[in-house]
Amino acid sequence: MDLLDKLKTHLALQEIPVGEYRELKIKGMTFVIRQYEAAGLGNVSWMTAAGFFGLVKMETLIINPKWRDMPLLSYDRVKALGGDTLIFELTDTLTGPCFLEPLDEVKARYASLPDHDLGSHWYDPLRLEQSVAKKGKAAQSAAYVEKLLRRGGPSTDVFKKGLGEEKTANLFRRVLFG
Repeated sequence: MDLLDKLKTHLALQEIPVGEYRELKIKGMTFVIRQYEAAGLGNVSWMTAAGFFGLVKMETLIINPKWRDMPLLSYDRVKALGGDTLIFELTDTLTGPCFLEPLDEVKARYASLPDHDLGSHWYDPLRLEQSVAKKGKAAQSAAYVEKLLRRGGPSTDVFKKGLGEEKTANLFRRVLFG
């Protein structure tokens, strides 16, 4: 289940046709773009991209609240050449106070990963402190997978019981975590 599918379990999304922007090919990359109206919230955009023989993959989710006083959310996940970059930006589009402290816990989960330098941009003053920009390496992801296989977890344990240790390891290393 991808991030958009998870979002659909919490929000009523009505797809909006994007016409000529549905699939774009630019400089060796294929972009697939979808737009949704989230009832009572606003615009939700979802974009995936892949290219260079599968060596580069990207997901982008943008939530632009039109009917709630919430920050604009932009999520990017880029996997390229063994690297794994996560960017979760909250942009201050608020007209009043907003309780964002629960997001501090989410940010803390990624504290051990190295920061990803976003560079300087005109919108930097609008970026809220709960934003996250981290970079990881395939080795860090592989270490996580190996810990899952050794220590288990709710879904890992289900697979181990149903498929056995060897098939679960193969599934995790080759398919689920690529």
